[in-house]
Amino acid sequence: MRQTARTRSILLRQAALRVFWVLTAVVVLVTAAAVFFQHAALNRYAASISSSLRQHYSERILLLDQDWQESAIRLHARIEFMNLFKNKDIMESWNQLRAALTQENHDLFPLLLVVNDKERILFDFHTDEINLPERFSVTGKYGWYDDVRYQRLYRWYAQPLWLGHGRKGHLVMFIAMDNGLMFRNAMPLTTLMLVRDNHLVASSSPGGEANTFWKEGSWEEEGVRYDQITLPWGGDKERSPLLVVRHRSNPLFTLSELALVGVATLVSFLLLLWVALGLWIIQITWRMSTLGVLSREFSQGTFDASQIKSRLEEVKESNYDEITQVADALFDLASTVDRHTRKLEKNASRLKEGEERFRALTNSLQDVIVAFDSAGAVHYANLVGEEIFGSKVASGANVSGLFAARWLGDNWQKKLLSNWQKDDGDANILEGIACKPDGGEIPVEISLSRWLRNKELFYTAVIRDISERRTLESRDLRAYVNRVAISALLEIGLEPLSLRRKLEVALEIILTVPWLAIQNKGSIFVVKEDNRLEMLVQKGLHPHLLVHCRHVPFGHCLCGRAAASQEIVFSQELNHLHDVTFEGISQHGHYCVPILLKGNLMGVLNLYVDHMHQYDPEEEAFLSTIANTLAGVMDRALVEERIHHLATHDTLTNLPNRMLFKELLEQELRRAIRQQNKLAVGYFDLDHFKEVNDTLGHNAGDLLLKTVADRVKGCLRESDILARMGGDEFTLILPNVTGSDNAMMVAEKVVQVLRQPFDLNGDICHIGASIGISLFPDHGQTAEVLLQRADQVMYDVKRLGRNAAALYDSAAASSEED
Repeated sequence: MRQTARTRSILLRQAALRVFWVLTAVVVLVTAAAVFFQHAALNRYAASISSSLRQHYSERILLLDQDWQESAIRLHARIEFMNLFKNKDIMESWNQLRAALTQENHDLFPLLLVVNDKERILFDFHTDEINLPERFSVTGKYGWYDDVRYQRLYRWYAQPLWLGHGRKGHLVMFIAMDNGLMFRNAMPLTTLMLVRDNHLVASSSPGGEANTFWKEGSWEEEGVRYDQITLPWGGDKERSPLLVVRHRSNPLFTLSELALVGVATLVSFLLLLWVALGLWIIQITWRMSTLGVLSREFSQGTFDASQIKSRLEEVKESNYDEITQVADALFDLASTVDRHTRKLEKNASRLKEGEERFRALTNSLQDVIVAFDSAGAVHYANLVGEEIFGSKVASGANVSGLFAARWLGDNWQKKLLSNWQKDDGDANILEGIACKPDGGEIPVEISLSRWLRNKELFYTAVIRDISERRTLESRDLRAYVNRVAISALLEIGLEPLSLRRKLEVALEIILTVPWLAIQNKGSIFVVKEDNRLEMLVQKGLHPHLLVHCRHVPFGHCLCGRAAASQEIVFSQELNHLHDVTFEGISQHGHYCVPILLKGNLMGVLNLYVDHMHQYDPEEEAFLSTIANTLAGVMDRALVEERIHHLATHDTLTNLPNRMLFKELLEQELRRAIRQQNKLAVGYFDLDHFKEVNDTLGHNAGDLLLKTVADRVKGCLRESDILARMGGDEFTLILPNVTGSDNAMMVAEKVVQVLRQPFDLNGDICHIGASIGISLFPDHGQTAEVLLQRADQVMYDVKRLGRNAAALYDSAAASSEED
C-alpha cells in the first residue's frame, strides 16, 4: 500500500507539472503569436501606407512641376504681349519690365532673370535676398539652382525671350523650395523633407529632424514605428534633390500589456483546469498504479490467471474506458504466453529439420554461398565455397579474407554492408574482386541478404564469378568509347574555331579516353615549311620541354623520328632515342603518332605512358585512327583559316582590309571604353602616287605599296594596327596612347620614313604622305566619327601643302561650322 500511495503521489506531481508546463507553453505561444501578428499587421499597414505615399507624392511632384511650368509660360506670354523691347533704348525696356513685374503677385516666382545667349545676366528682379552668380547657364527648359550663401534651393523654368534687334535670350523664373512648400504638401502623420547632396534644404516640421535618415527603411523609436521613402524630384536621381517622406504609426498594444494579459490567462486556465480535472486525475493515477503492480508480478513470472482477474476487477469502471481495456488485455496476455510456451518446443525440432534441408540445397548450387555474422565471422559455407576458397571459409574465419584488400579497404563492413537502408529482407547486389588462396583475383557479383536469429543479425552472401561477362562488357565499352571519341573529334572539325583551339579540344578528348593507358599530358605538333615540327598545343608539360621542344627538326628525338619515318614510334622508357632531357626528369614512355593525310605529313601526336608500359597493338590501332581523324580536322581548319585570311586581308600588302579594319577599330574602342584609355585613329594617303603609277607602271606602283607597308610597320608598336583601305589610302589604330603628343610623334615618324627615297627595281622615286589624326574620346565616340574626322584632317593637310601630319582641332571645326 505504501508503494501504491507513493506511486500515486509521484503520478499526481507529474500530471500537475505537465499540465502547468503545457498551459504555460500555450500562453507563451499565444502571446508570441499576438506580438507576431500585431507586428506583421503593422508591417502590412506600413507597406500599404508606403506604397500609397510613393504613388501620391510621385503624382504630386509631377503636378507641381506641371503647374509651375504652366505659370511660367503664362508669365512669359504676358511679358511677350507687352512688347517691351521694340524700343532701341534698352534701359527704358528694363524699367518698363521692372514696373510690370512690380504689379505682379510674386508669391510663386520670388526671382526672375533675363539672360542673353552668352549666359550674361541682363536683368534681375527678386523679392528675397539671394546671391546671384555673374553668369547663368540655361541648359534646358528647367533646372536647379543652389544659393550657397543663403542656403536656399530654387527650381527654375526658362522660356526663350526676344530682346529686340535680332537679339535672343531667356526669361528664367525661380520657385523657392522652402519649408512652406513642404508644409503645404504634407499629409497627416507625415513629415516631408527636401534633401540635396545629403543636406537638409527644407522640411514641413523645421527643427525636429536632428537625427534624420536620408535613405529608405523602417525603424522604431520610443514605441513609435517610422517608415521612410525617398523620391527624386525631377526624375534624375543623380542631379535632382530627394523628397524624403516619413510616416509614423503607433501599435495597438504595448509588449507589457500583452504580457500582462498572458499571465492573467495562465492563472485563470490553471484554476479552472484543477477544479474540473483534479479529482478525476487522482482516481486515474490510483487505477494506473494498481495496473503497474500487477504488470511487475506478470513480468517476474509469479502470477495466477484467476488471482489476476479478481484483482483487475477493482480497477474497472462501469464505463468501458482505456484502463479497463488494458486490464482485459493483461489477462489475455497471460493466457497467450502459457499457450505459446508449449508451441515453442515443437517449433525447435522443426527448425533443425529445415537447417538440414537448407544445407542440402545450397551444396547443389554452382555459386558460392557464405553465411556470416555482423562481426564477419563465417558460420557456414557450401561445398563450392570450400573448393574455391579453402580454409578462408572455415568456421570462424573472417569474411573479409575472401576479397582483395585493395577493393575492400580498411573498413570491410562499410564496403559490404553500407547499402542497407531498411529491414525488408530483400537482397542487395554489388560487384567486387575476390581473392583465391593462391593470390589470384577474379571479378565477382555479390548478392547480400540478412536475417535475424535469436535477435542476432546474420548475413548470407551469394558470390558468382563474372570474369567472362566482364571481358565481354569491357570489349563492348571500349568500342563504344572509341566511337564517341572519334565522333567528338569529327564534331570539333565542323565547329567555327581556330586551328589551335580545335587541337586543344582534340587533345583533351584523347587524354580523357578511359581505357587508354596514357598519362594526362601530351602535345600536338604541326609541320612547318623548313622540315621541322612546331608545338602548337600541349597539356601538363614541363617548362623545360616548352622551351626546348617548341621547334623539333625532323629526325630529332622521338617526335622528329616519327615525322621523318611517318610511322608510329613507341618507347616504354627513357633511352638514347630521347634527345631532349633535363635534370629531375621522371621515367616514362611515349607514343609518337604521325598525322598523315593522303600520304602527306601534317603533324605528330605525342602522348605519355607509364614507365615500362607494355606495348598494346589495340592501343596503336586506335591511335592511328585518331591520327587519321585529326588529319581531316587540321586540313579543314587550315582551309578555313586561309579563306578567312583572304576575306579579311589585302592581297597585295597582306595588311587588314577595310572590312577587318572596321572590326578591329570597334574592338579597340570597346577595350578603350572598358579600360578608360585614349585611342588614336590615323588616315593617310601617299602624295604623288599617281605620278609613279603613270610614269613607272602598275608593277612599280604595287612594289611601292608593299615597301610603304613594310616601312610604316617598322614605325609602329606590336599592338598598333596598319590597314589598307584601297588604292594608296591607309589607316592606323594606335591604342592606349597617353595623349595627342604621343599620337603626333608616331604620325610624324611615319611621315619622316616615307620622305626617304624608294628604289623600285632601279628606279628612284620620292613620295610623301598626308596624315590626319583623331583621338578617342576627345574627337568622337564612334568609329565612323573618328574615321571621318581623321579623313577630314588629312584632306586639310593635302590642301595646305601635303607631306605632313595634323591633329583634329575641335575648336577650329566648331568655328567653321558657325
